[in-house]
Amino acid sequence: MTSQAFRPSRKDRNRLSVDNGDLVSPGDAFRRFTQRYESAGVLAVLVAECNDQGLDVVPDPLRGRPAHAVIDFRGMSASAVRRVAERLRAAAVHRGWRYRPKSDS
Repeated sequence: MTSQAFRPSRKDRNRLSVDNGDLVSPGDAFRRFTQRYESAGVLAVLVAECNDQGLDVVPDPLRGRPAHAVIDFRGMSASAVRRVAERLRAAAVHRGWRYRPKSDS
């Protein structure tokens, strides 16, 4: 798995869209996300891990999605974003999957 899922894309304006795990279960977050996108499952990073990398995590409730939040990468260079995203990916992978769909086979 690459760190791409842990960094914002250009359309995100350097704010990575996430769900607050205190407000939604990993399974529910997965089901909502996969209504529009493909996913292998749910990994998680902690607010403290983001803060340790100089990132703020900000609640950003949307209509119908009170658990929505953003990890704010604004002000970081592209190379810093890649480095930080790799550290967040490593922490999440070390923690392990929070949710994986059951295999059909």
